[in-house]
Amino acid sequence: MDGAITVGLTFNIAAMKIHCLHELAEIAPLRDRINALNLAAARPDPFSTYEHLENVILRGTAFRRAPRPRIWFMVAVCGDELAGFLALKETRERMFGLPVRRLDFLVGYDGDRPGIVATPERLEAVRAAIFGYLLERRGDWDYAEFQYQDASSPLLEPLLRKQLRGCAVRDFPNWDNCTITVRWPTIQQYVDALAGKFRTNLKRQMRKLHASGTLELLSSSDPGCTPALLELFCAVEARSWKAATELALGRDPARLDFHRGLLDSRQPMRVSILILMLDRMPIAGFIIGGFEVGTRRNLYGIEMAYDRALHAVAPGSAILMLAMYHAISNGYASINLLCGFGYYKSRWLADVTTLRSVLIYRVGGLPYWRRRIGDLARRWRPGAAELENRYNAAKRTADFAAAPETDIATGRDAGASTDASAYAHLMEQVRRGAHELLGPADLTRILPFLAGTRASRKG
Repeated sequence: MDGAITVGLTFNIAAMKIHCLHELAEIAPLRDRINALNLAAARPDPFSTYEHLENVILRGTAFRRAPRPRIWFMVAVCGDELAGFLALKETRERMFGLPVRRLDFLVGYDGDRPGIVATPERLEAVRAAIFGYLLERRGDWDYAEFQYQDASSPLLEPLLRKQLRGCAVRDFPNWDNCTITVRWPTIQQYVDALAGKFRTNLKRQMRKLHASGTLELLSSSDPGCTPALLELFCAVEARSWKAATELALGRDPARLDFHRGLLDSRQPMRVSILILMLDRMPIAGFIIGGFEVGTRRNLYGIEMAYDRALHAVAPGSAILMLAMYHAISNGYASINLLCGFGYYKSRWLADVTTLRSVLIYRVGGLPYWRRRIGDLARRWRPGAAELENRYNAAKRTADFAAAPETDIATGRDAGASTDASAYAHLMEQVRRGAHELLGPADLTRILPFLAGTRASRKG
């Protein structure tokens, strides 16, 4: 292996060694091996590539806060061969006024089912070696949390409980993953497959939106164009339900900088940004990432926002429908909508995968006793975990807030002041690069059920 692999702490199990790397400079020499191993894993994903992990470490919000987390990048090696890795971070917290050390994934809810990366035949051996190492070093951490694990994960509670003696292992429901497998040759066939009532309401709302003005879709995956499209996305987000939450990119410079890093041409995941415009005003946006594994191409839904004042005509549904058109027309095998809002995404024919979180406590530590107290409290409110898993708490809170005053005819925000010149300038930047602009006539061709609206007759 490269020289950098010899630093850090080691633990031997049979012929396999675990090295725990704590600095990006130690991980960087393994870039090509990390990426090759990810592609050979049972479920390759863009969030386990070196470039994505590097972006998290350099620009992730967790690493912008004080105290800065410590990297725990554990690599399993057999001789000179990289057999597997698990990317974690150590965060310092205070509990009952005292400091505790928490381990969790380096990539959190912004990714998809993080975990051990290894080839299928070596996954169990790598898991045993990594958790043997963690058990050996249990004095260096107080508790660990592994979120978003599906039924095939080697990090589920029964396996860990057997190996981690002296630790308490618990699991509980997480938000479900929702992925649409693209199995329709045209967008019209996809729409026809939707449930009757949902399909009828969707068509009615989209016809009303199409008739309310000049509707256009502006999109690009060109790194020379996507920064301007990201600014347009933030303009939409400022008028969405996310604006009052920590989820908004525009509210957090570090979170926005992290997403700018995703646009880098060196990223294996190629980001596209779709912006829906109504009378040259951005009303909905979708940031999606394409990732190729051999001949299979998958899409990942990274961020979506829509103008809350237009909820009556469903601009969010429109941009999701157009993302499905993008997936079908460009030959993608699936569009992974990640976690949250499962009750809604399933209406779009997403396959729902149940996920769980696993918590590991050192028996007798502060987190262990807090969990015991929490277990007693939860006996008095059964079903709360399932409710939180079904609904997005941040959106529910925002939905209860007062909605902006809207125009009766179109549902548009009557009090909003739009910066038309700024939008025009950003659109001009996009037009200088490789982009696609679909006007009213194009949208009617793509979505035939829009035919007959006032906007389509104008187009």
